[in-house]
Amino acid sequence: MRLDVENYGHRGRKGEVWTLVHEGPDLLTINLVNLTGLANDYWNLPHQPPTTLEEFSVELDLAAEAVYLASPDFDGGGARALEFSVASGCTQFVVPRLECWDLIIVELAQ
Repeated sequence: MRLDVENYGHRGRKGEVWTLVHEGPDLLTINLVNLTGLANDYWNLPHQPPTTLEEFSVELDLAAEAVYLASPDFDGGGARALEFSVASGCTQFVVPRLECWDLIIVELAQ
């Protein structure tokens, strides 16, 4: 997985987008927790809002049938379909906005 943001990783460090990925037989879920612009790693304590990230691409090394985004930060937390493309077994899509937390749901191609 590649994100077109300055810093990201799976350890949950300040200044990066924290990625938590879970894969099942038919679905891949990606949690994106925004820790950019925070003074410490304590995401669950009161703090100033992180720096909102807009329009960044994500590339996955797998083929998808559908990609959805859900976030408590907008649309009442409801999932919406994202446009995506698949080429040479890789899926690419754009995350329109990451305020605090986004959930990406990828239906895997069979």
